[in-house]
Parts: sequence; structure tokens; C-alpha cells
Amino acid sequence: MNNWRQTILRIVAFLLGIATFFLAVYSIPLKEIWSVMQASFNRYLLLGIVLWTFSVVFQTWRWHVMLRWKKAVPFHGSLKLFVLHRLANLLLPLRAGEGVRIFAARQQFEMNTPYLMATSINERILNIAFLVPMAFGLTFVIADLKKYQMLLLIGFFIFLAAVCWILWRHRSELSVEAISQTDQFDEENRFVRFWRKFSQGLAILKSPRILLGVLLTSLGSWLVLWLALFFLLQNINPTSPSLGAWAVLLFTNIASLLPLTPSNIGPFQWGCILALSYFGVPQVDAVGFSLVLQAVRIVAASLLGVYCLAVEFLSVHFAHNRRFKASRM
Repeated sequence: MNNWRQTILRIVAFLLGIATFFLAVYSIPLKEIWSVMQASFNRYLLLGIVLWTFSVVFQTWRWHVMLRWKKAVPFHGSLKLFVLHRLANLLLPLRAGEGVRIFAARQQFEMNTPYLMATSINERILNIAFLVPMAFGLTFVIADLKKYQMLLLIGFFIFLAAVCWILWRHRSELSVEAISQTDQFDEENRFVRFWRKFSQGLAILKSPRILLGVLLTSLGSWLVLWLALFFLLQNINPTSPSLGAWAVLLFTNIASLLPLTPSNIGPFQWGCILALSYFGVPQVDAVGFSLVLQAVRIVAASLLGVYCLAVEFLSVHFAHNRRFKASRM
């Protein structure tokens, strides 16, 4: 019965996403969209792919920092699973890559599922922590209620500083020993053990070292993404490429909260249309830009996937040669 419900949910979500996509493009001649995409095939496109690839590396690094707090894992292994997760999210609906990454990490790194689920939620929390000031800052620049937006932004930073101070005061409650003792309690209650491990996974941001690491890697990822969008926007000439890149980054991440379709086709287009409408970009240019941007995301993840497969093949090949030489001695 549950499988049927999940199947119906996927079908409905997919149809909703496709409907929003056709709503965005039905009034635009396909030739005009294609001409906008053709104009993007230049050096800016290559630069955007390179920068987007670096953003995936920064996001992998952030996840790697959270994983290593629990268990030492190789960075290449983290990169391989993160790229698998990104490709699954781009090719499958309903953010299916999250489940793929958790399952694969549990098998390869022998880590418990609740902790891996908590790292995924920590990523969402960190993204929101950056998106909120981005939203306030953007409205401060383009809206008329500047003084109120500034007050809200100051209030948000005061709240964030208070949360960091509280976590710092209680950092001693979090220790590796406490995590190692998790399995010693509540052996008869699987739900309690699951919740204990899950909550401890969420609490890793109490560690100042982990918090600093994930904040720096998150900042690096956002800056590289903004730079990639800044260069890609040169092809459609918005009134302000720097603010336009900022707006696209914000609106597309908000649209990603509705992962209805593969590569979020539909909501992603509307995110770009709404973001670029503030900077004098016509709908046809915004739709063409959104399709180019989705292609950049897929190509960047695919290039990293090819790199991971090549490294995996070479490591297996060298290991086989070493065993062969050892057997002949």
C-alpha cells in the first residue's frame, strides 16, 4: 500500500512540475529560446562550468567535515558519494539523491543512518542560515523599505550571535565519548536509540571546530556560485549582473524547496524568471538562461563523476598490479 502511495505522489509531483514548466514557456517561440541558449555557448559558459564544479567540491568538503567528526573517511570517498547524490537529484524527482547518498554512505563508511540523515538536515540549516541574510540584503538594495529591512537584518544577526553563544556555552556537553556510548543505552527501544543518534548528529554544530569548518566551506561554495552566475549573466545583459546573480542564487534555492521534477524543471524556470524580472530581463531570456544554467549544473556534476570513476579505476588497477607483483616474488 505504501509503495502505491509513493508512486502516486511521484506521479502527481512530476505532473505539477511539468505543468509549471509549460506555463513558463508555452507563450514563447522555441526558436527564440534556442537563440538565447546559442548565444551562451562562449567562454563564459566554460568559466561557469569550472566555477560550478568548484562549488560542488566546496559542498563535498562541508559534508566531509561533518562525516569526519564521527569517523575518519577519505575525501575521495566523500566526493564520489556526493557527486552520486547530486546526479541523482538532477536526474530524479523529489530529491531522491538524499536517500541514495545516505544508503551508499551507510554501506561504504559503515555509519549509522540517523547520523547521516542529521548531516543532510545540517546542510539545509546551513543553507537557510545563508539564504536569510541574502534575502534581507537583496530586499534592502532593491526595495523601498530599506530602514525596516536593515532593522530586520540586524535583528537576525543578533539572534544568530545569541544562538552561537548558547552553543558555545554548552559545547562541553558534546563529546566523542558521549557519542561512543550511544549504543550502551536503550537497547530495548529502537526508536529511542534512533532519536538519540539523530539528535547527536544534529548537535555536531555545537563543536566550534566543526562549526567553523562548515561555515567556511559554505561561504566558499556560495561565493563561487555567485561568481559563476555573474559570468553566465553577461550573455543576457541584466541592468546589474552582480545583483542579478545574487537574486538568481536566492530565488533558485527557494524554488529548490519544491523538488518536484528531475533537475527541478518548472519551479527552477520560475525562480529565474522572477529573479531576473527585477533587472529588466525579458521572460524569453530568463527561460533560456535557466535552461543553460541547468545544463551547467548537470555538466559540472558529470565531469566530477567521470573524475571519480577514473580515480577509482586507476586505484583498482594499481592495487591489482601490486598484488600481481607480490604473488610473483
